[in-house]
Amino acid sequence: VIERGEVAVGTQLVQAIPPGLFWRFHITVHHPEYVKFNISLTRDALLGIYGRRNIPPTHTQ
Repeated sequence: VIERGEVAVGTQLVQAIPPGLFWRFHITVHHPEYVKFNISLTRDALLGIYGRRNIPPTHTQ
């Protein structure tokens, strides 16, 4: 896991993720806001996005 600490919504963040690792993050939204993700992938990359409201996301459900 790559740790970057706390970042405010509205701040641009760039993160390169080496093969075999993952990046996990948590967003706390107090009021409805638009959140945009701009993701660049290599041709053979795999991408998984999990999200849940009020409890941690999981892929084991």
